[in-house]
Amino acid sequence: ERFNLAALEVFEVGKTWKEADSDVTEAIDYLNYYALEIMRHGIRRIDDYPGEVNDYLYEPKGIGVVISPWNFPLAIPAGMVSAAIVTGNCVIFKPSGLSPVIGYRLVELFNAAGLPEGVIQYLPGPGGEIGEYLVTHPDIDFIAFTGSREVGLKLIELAGKTLHGQRSVKRVIAEMGGKNAIIIDETADLDDAVKGVLESAFGFQGQKCSACSRVIVLEDIYKEFCERFEEAVRSIKIGPPEDPGNFMGPVIDDKAMEKIQGYIESGEKEGMPLLVRKVNEDGYYVGPAIFEISDINSPIAREEVFGPVVIILKAEDIKSAFKIANSTCYALTGGIYSRSPANIKRARMNFRVGNLYINRKITGALVERQPFGGFGMSGVGSKAGGPDYLLQFMNPVCISENTLRKGFAPNI
Repeated sequence: ERFNLAALEVFEVGKTWKEADSDVTEAIDYLNYYALEIMRHGIRRIDDYPGEVNDYLYEPKGIGVVISPWNFPLAIPAGMVSAAIVTGNCVIFKPSGLSPVIGYRLVELFNAAGLPEGVIQYLPGPGGEIGEYLVTHPDIDFIAFTGSREVGLKLIELAGKTLHGQRSVKRVIAEMGGKNAIIIDETADLDDAVKGVLESAFGFQGQKCSACSRVIVLEDIYKEFCERFEEAVRSIKIGPPEDPGNFMGPVIDDKAMEKIQGYIESGEKEGMPLLVRKVNEDGYYVGPAIFEISDINSPIAREEVFGPVVIILKAEDIKSAFKIANSTCYALTGGIYSRSPANIKRARMNFRVGNLYINRKITGALVERQPFGGFGMSGVGSKAGGPDYLLQFMNPVCISENTLRKGFAPNI
């Protein structure tokens, strides 16, 4: 089944075999982790006092909506759906309109595993119309969403409106993207840095919310890094994703291709093109593009491109590098390549992101080991694959009993 699921991803969303298999194994990790994690959240006896017993427990929220993206069409919905179900809720699952087949197969697997009838409902279709109806319905208790900032903020706004008959305040668990940066200081191992930035920026054509789209390089090492990075990116193999020898495939559809090409044109006007590769393949292909940019307020430096486009910014010193890194409204992933203990300590203290990576690529968070999620305009601070994620799908309840009663009533 693992092979078949990966094959679906290769053909439906254009993932390479390596990326597709990683998505399948991540889905497995979510299922295993949440199944074990829920066991930590049973009834807990709070400190005992004479004549009093206090219990703390969690109850399901009720009925929820899971709205998932196309770029991780199995792992992300598997994680959100399983988190909702393992905590006792029922789920209406709306996959992306670009990956409905993989979404349907996921529902088949849940049902084959023995879920009671009706616990999960599969509802494909256009996101705007269906999503708005579900989010505003008075019987919905929570929404789990992964996608763009624009859609996420709209869902939060809609969920905040109280309708007649509504029984609860809707909780929105949202992950909404990023404008992620990697800092390269003068002590960095450039072999590691070039490889890490390349994989972070161009894996799955840059179509990851965690992808690197900004590289901030200190002056002393700027020229050497740019030369080596350009050379490495020129060597990337691009072509049909079913060929395991290719590192990059096509982007998801014509709209994505048009949007990315618009940012490339913007980069050619606003900065200095270091490399803009063309791809001679039929389909929605966009080659990797690298631009040297000086204006941190330009659209290409602030907006999420969601494609294989990287800008390189020069920083005078490490303090300036962190200032540039933190200059956008997003706070999802970030990284630093450095062999300086002082600079690494500064990164730990000053890099404003939900997931910070030191001397490694900034994509590929593993369930439990690197709980994933950001804050700011990147999300609400939820951490998928982390110890507090399941709590967002439950209501905490405290029960206090006076045990100094005078006997028991007869059995009735």
